[in-house]
Amino acid sequence: MVETRRLRVGVSRVVAVLAMAVVAVTSIVAAAAPSSAATEGFRDVTGKHQFYREISWLSSSGITTGYADNSFRPANKVSREAFAAYLYRLAGKPPVRLPSRSPFRDVGVSALFYREIVWLAQQGITTGWADGSFRPKEPITRDAMAAFLYRFEGRPSFAAPARSPFKDVTRATKFYKEITWMRASGRSTGWSDGTYRPYASTTREATAAFLFRGYGPRGYTAPAYAPPTTWDPDRDVSRMLSDPESVLVVVNKRRPLDPIRYVPPDLVSVSGVPGGSNHRLRREAAQQLTAMSRAAKSNGLSFSVSSSYRSYSYQAGLFRNYSNRFGVASAERFSARPGHSEHQTGLGVDVSSTGCTISGCFGTSAVGRWVARHAHEYGYIVRYPEGKTHVTGYIYEPWHLRYVGVELASEMRARGVTTLEEFFGLGSAPTYR
Repeated sequence: MVETRRLRVGVSRVVAVLAMAVVAVTSIVAAAAPSSAATEGFRDVTGKHQFYREISWLSSSGITTGYADNSFRPANKVSREAFAAYLYRLAGKPPVRLPSRSPFRDVGVSALFYREIVWLAQQGITTGWADGSFRPKEPITRDAMAAFLYRFEGRPSFAAPARSPFKDVTRATKFYKEITWMRASGRSTGWSDGTYRPYASTTREATAAFLFRGYGPRGYTAPAYAPPTTWDPDRDVSRMLSDPESVLVVVNKRRPLDPIRYVPPDLVSVSGVPGGSNHRLRREAAQQLTAMSRAAKSNGLSFSVSSSYRSYSYQAGLFRNYSNRFGVASAERFSARPGHSEHQTGLGVDVSSTGCTISGCFGTSAVGRWVARHAHEYGYIVRYPEGKTHVTGYIYEPWHLRYVGVELASEMRARGVTTLEEFFGLGSAPTYR
């Protein structure tokens, strides 16, 4: 309904196109009808999430489907190309006449979001940069998002206030009118300290909130949350296996992290588990480890955290020390080179029992046997199982758990497949290349 007001056509054509756009956006709203049934949502956006309602609407409206590993990644930054896709879908995916030559020098005709970016340019929502680029992979800033939304809305009549409502935005700020329009229209109130932070990037969860406030129905009721528990064999997760943000990422001696110095964006303290206060995991993994710890305690058992997230530099020092003590060949059987360690993903954790710290005895202890039987219920697997050194490249480590999500962990157990390499058909990784 909004983008067509910018079309340079006759008055009658504007009215006709505007009507079609209204229908398109209305159909999106209708598709987001309230539901009381529990549905499998995103693994990292539970019913308690601050923007659960907004993200649920974004998904049910078809504006985003999330990632193939059932994640939404709410804290991740939104790229300029992704925001182009959001707006295009919000407009009802209108037909686009695609030029054989791209309007931007850094967006090829085979680019993933070529159609959406071309549409954005054709509607006058963006002109790109002065150097002829669009910079599709760059995070969209909060001031640019304000400008995009204002133009998407058809540049509505709006008198910017004489005094800025934000202490870091002045009347001389490039997108002053658009930013103050965002506030006046209820899309953004800024931060609690009175700032708008125009040059900061925008997260996926904040974007969901902006769009919902502008286009979501007031009466929308998000369905009750149910965590994803069923593995879908038809999903194409091939890209997830190399994506460090994914819980499905496979890291071994032949599959380093990319980027090699990757740092997870959502590390939190594992304070809900004995010994975990000084250790960190990715938020979802930490929550599920805490749940598993509580279940173990209800059975009279207890385990503690001995090691979890390790940075690239920390792993480099650890591997160097082991190599100096035991020799490189021996060290490589139980320690990873930096950039090749699961601990760097924030999804790997070493657990211990009383009197058995990072040792094979954990596997024969009562709590170790319980963990081996029930870890899948909480999304964990024993990453380096017994008898699989020729596949994983590491000795049997019953204490080393890896979070992969309940769907995959349960599917692996049901099939009797114990390694990620074998489950995904990636081949063995006994040595570095």
